[in-house]
Amino acid sequence: LHKVIIAEQVSAETVPAEGGYTVNLKISDQGFEMIRLSLFVPTELQAHIICDNFRRNPEKFYIDTITALTK
Repeated sequence: LHKVIIAEQVSAETVPAEGGYTVNLKISDQGFEMIRLSLFVPTELQAHIICDNFRRNPEKFYIDTITALTK
């Protein structure tokens, strides 16, 4: 993973769903999908907070996720 992830390689979207919202997060690198995650949250505010935090620091999210899953 490059030290800096280019903004075009990071995607975070909020989609209305029955009873809440689906948050879709993705990081790609040179056409290869590094990570894709979909989460259901009950409120639009939570969905936007998750998207904003993910966009602010996608590297930390990726590293923390890999670390948590490989412990």
